[in-house]
Amino acid sequence: VWWNWLDLTIVLAGILDQWLLPACSVSGSSSLDFFKYVRMLRVARVARILKIVRHFLNADLSWAEGERFEKFIMGVILFNSFLLGAQTDYPSFFMWPFLEQVLLTIFTFELLVRVKNSGCGGFFCNKEDWKWNWLDFVIVAGGVVDQWMMPFFSFICKVSGQEPLETGHTMSQVMTTLRLARLLRILRLARLVRNIEPLYDLVVGVVQAMKGMSWVLVLTLVLLYLVAILSVRLMGQGLAMHGGQAPIAVQDAFPNIGQSMFVLFQVMNGDMEPLDQVFEAVPTTKIFAAVFIVISNWAILAIFTAVVSENMINSTETRRDEESKENARLKLERT
Repeated sequence: VWWNWLDLTIVLAGILDQWLLPACSVSGSSSLDFFKYVRMLRVARVARILKIVRHFLNADLSWAEGERFEKFIMGVILFNSFLLGAQTDYPSFFMWPFLEQVLLTIFTFELLVRVKNSGCGGFFCNKEDWKWNWLDFVIVAGGVVDQWMMPFFSFICKVSGQEPLETGHTMSQVMTTLRLARLLRILRLARLVRNIEPLYDLVVGVVQAMKGMSWVLVLTLVLLYLVAILSVRLMGQGLAMHGGQAPIAVQDAFPNIGQSMFVLFQVMNGDMEPLDQVFEAVPTTKIFAAVFIVISNWAILAIFTAVVSENMINSTETRRDEESKENARLKLERT
């Protein structure tokens, strides 16, 4: 019954707005205000979307949990990632708004289906996937506000004769923030990585390896700091130079600790250009550079690579053991 009343209200609003109002002559400010607010009845047509919501809630959407739909969403995420790159290089292409609307519709439908199938509690409070679910929700909600709700409210203001939302300073800042939030869409790639098991294993291994790299990084900083002190004292300040005065090129290369550490970091990674003029001014510094490269590049980086490799291997084995135990537990529960 209520759906019939909704249809009747929408039709009557259309008749009043498009047939009766044009036939009436308008005079006086009060009449103008009356007709202005009556025209807002056009918005009632949007209420038809409630019928779509009704069918959505009553529909069987279990097929959306299947592997085919999941692969389709992964393909859409990949396409969206390529689209972001293309938009960056060609921002004025006329098809971008249309494609953004299509993608937002797909992602909104997918999010609503997941919420419907899992329930709000199962979706937002899932022990394993709550971070990913909240990430999807924030990205989609930001897109809905930016691309659907803000234009809709602007339309209402225009129909009612009010000031557009974009004219205020505060609202302008909000719009700018929403447009910047579009960059969050690139985070959907994290979900794509998560669903590709070999790639996800690699990422997890790298993250776990980062924990073991901390002491190697500390050792590297200590080495750079100590060598920087020696470089500034012995070469930059001329303590090891003939006559106690360093050439200008040497002073420019090692003026202070911070600059010296950065120069040494470049040398550590194979960039010898900062020391070219130093070698020309003081050829004996090549011996110093060779010793530093052997210690930093050959030794420290070798240790760094070994630690990362070992941690990645251990992380992968641990994750596989956990998956094996989980599969065994599920198999036992089924039997």
